[in-house]
Amino acid sequence: MSRLGLAIVLLIFGATAAMIGFLVYTILWDSSPIREILPLLLR
Repeated sequence: MSRLGLAIVLLIFGATAAMIGFLVYTILWDSSPIREILPLLLR
């Protein structure tokens, strides 16, 4: 595989992973005691 092909695959994979991570984060954030816990941890 050429470097360009590899770069494109990595870009797509990275974007997909970021979207999934963002969705999971959003779902957890909305459903959550995390909002109450997080400020305590960050203090």
